[in-house]
This record gives sequence, structure tokens and C-alpha cells, in this order.
Amino acid sequence: MRQVVFIAVFCIGLADNPPAQVIDYVSGFKSKSDRMFRLHVDNDYFTTTDRYYTYGITLELSHPVFKASPLNHLFLKPRRATYKYGVALAYFCYTPASLSNNDIRYGDRPFSGNLALSNFLSARDSLRGSMLSTSITLGIIGQGAGGKESQQLVHRITNNVDPCGWQYQIQND
Repeated sequence: MRQVVFIAVFCIGLADNPPAQVIDYVSGFKSKSDRMFRLHVDNDYFTTTDRYYTYGITLELSHPVFKASPLNHLFLKPRRATYKYGVALAYFCYTPASLSNNDIRYGDRPFSGNLALSNFLSARDSLRGSMLSTSITLGIIGQGAGGKESQQLVHRITNNVDPCGWQYQIQND
């Protein structure tokens, strides 16, 4: 019961800062194995727009070894469920509407890179036909995430326009 109260209070406290990206750990249950590796990449390379969201990369790994994580004690564990324990590393890059303007863009989305590490537990109750996924994520937004460097590298490799305005990116948080 203390776990439920703690998690409820924790979630209510985070309600003012909802996540920008939702990672779907449930789809990993399509495999019956307790081991999974998944790489998810999205990019707007073919549209060459880099408008607001430019790219994201998520690496997920579930393995019984992650059952030993002390963070798993924070997660809800339904009875009669099958569990998958894992970690995920996610990287996302956001840009304003235009990459050619080197001024501050008031009222537009700022440049930002986001880097996050998650510990997750997915529980599947086959008898009830239900799934529950919980995770805890720690990350950084700002220069420390390396958004400027990664976007400039990708644009150099793909011979795309050099993005202007990264000096106004979101500060580290």
C-alpha cells in the first residue's frame, strides 16, 4: 500500500512537468522471451524540413539481469503477472520552424537536445488480459545533451544546410 501512495504522490508532483515523448515498453511483450533489444529511430531526413522535431533515437534492452536494479522497488508489480525488466536510452532533438535564421525566435520552439536514461518494468497478466508498464527516467535537456553537435554532424554527413541559432538553445536542466 505504501508503494501505491508513494507512486500516486510522485506522479501528481510531476503533473506540472509532463514528458514530451512517451516510450512504449508494452510492445516488447509481443515476444515471449524475457530478453529483448529494440532500436527505434525516427528522422525527417527525406522531407529535409527539421521543423520542430528533427530526430530521435531510443535503445531498449530487457534482460533478467535488470531485476537486480534497486529502482524496481518503486514499481507496481501486479500479482500473477509476467515481468520484463529493462533499461532504455533515449535521445531527441528539437528545432524551431527555420534553421536559416540566426536570431532569437520569440514565440517559436527553441533548439534543444534531450538525453534520458530509464529503468522500466513491464508486467503482463495473461488471465486478465492486462499490461502495466512503469518506469523512472533521469535526463538532461540543454547543451549537456549535445543537440547542437549531433545535428551539425548529421547535416555535414548528409550535405544538408548548416543549422543556425543553436547558441540560443535551452539551458541545461
